[in-house]
Amino acid sequence: MLIGIDARMYAYSGIGTYLKALLKGLEEIDRENRYICYFLSKDLPKSGPPNENFTYRAWDVSLYSVKEQISLPARIRKEPFDLFHFPHYAFPILTPCKMVITIHDIIHYLFPQYLPNRMAHYYARFMTSACLKRGNRIITDSENTKSDLVKHFHADPQKVCVIYPGLPEESSGSRSGAEADVVKKFGLQNPYLLYVGNGKEHKNIPLLIRAFNQVRKRLPCHLVISCGKEEIKGAGELVENLNLHSHITFLGHVERDELLAIYQNAALFAFPSLYEGFGYPPLEAMARGVPVVCSNASSLPEVLGDAALLVPPNSVDLFSDSIYNVLTDKPLRESLIQKGLERSRGFNYQTMVEQTLEVYREAGRK
Repeated sequence: MLIGIDARMYAYSGIGTYLKALLKGLEEIDRENRYICYFLSKDLPKSGPPNENFTYRAWDVSLYSVKEQISLPARIRKEPFDLFHFPHYAFPILTPCKMVITIHDIIHYLFPQYLPNRMAHYYARFMTSACLKRGNRIITDSENTKSDLVKHFHADPQKVCVIYPGLPEESSGSRSGAEADVVKKFGLQNPYLLYVGNGKEHKNIPLLIRAFNQVRKRLPCHLVISCGKEEIKGAGELVENLNLHSHITFLGHVERDELLAIYQNAALFAFPSLYEGFGYPPLEAMARGVPVVCSNASSLPEVLGDAALLVPPNSVDLFSDSIYNVLTDKPLRESLIQKGLERSRGFNYQTMVEQTLEVYREAGRK
């Protein structure tokens, strides 16, 4: 088959990690199908396609735009595509070939208050429904997201396939001390707690800041947050009120290899999110040998199992106590590290790709 892949989100955090793992696996495993992958120009891999089965092309069209709905279908008509894979619900409705669509979550539907306006909510709801109607097969990252689609959008459960995303090979690694230069570069203070993710409201970062404020009164520590302070609603005022300026580092953008080094040096990874379709960051922390304290919301218990300390995301006190316990209870800490390493090994990109290829075959036969 000739298969198209929309890779415009290649540089994003969550979906970008998914795309990197998917493409790496397809390039290594699949010698049967041919692929044309569409990237934003700035994200085109400098090394070029890995083998003759892959073609990389630039497609500089914004997500969620009117142009997106027109220009890609026109391009698809010029190629004999058997199938096109869209890794996000924003897909061109007039796509003239069979489709596999990955829906990672329905956060825009469940939390409309976090969207910029009401039209964005209507768009997300309409496009999710269109995916379920037009897609030949739908992939979700978790049983939780599949259940959400069935419950809120009356999706046909036979059409929806759960494939757990795999971690890119780079996500795993042992502590080697090589991260010291990166830690020094960003002026991080050891020991530090780490949060990785965006600053959207459902990530629940203000609760983490309040919980950290309680922990540091009992134990000297620092908090590192991967996004910029301006991305987090109310963060500036909260940090000011709690007098935490010298105790929290907001990183903003960091390169991928630097982020992995920052993961690796962390004393603990904290993730208080209210909703996740999957949850890459805590799994990546586990793969680097970092103990995880995480909310027990949505898909996170399904993905992390007993390898993380799971806490209700609405209690500052419980989150604070859990962080303190992991930092000070050596047997608990070591148990979480070992369970996390073992758990993360189960999410490999090879398995993800083999299952995705089977979905491609099923969709192609329909």
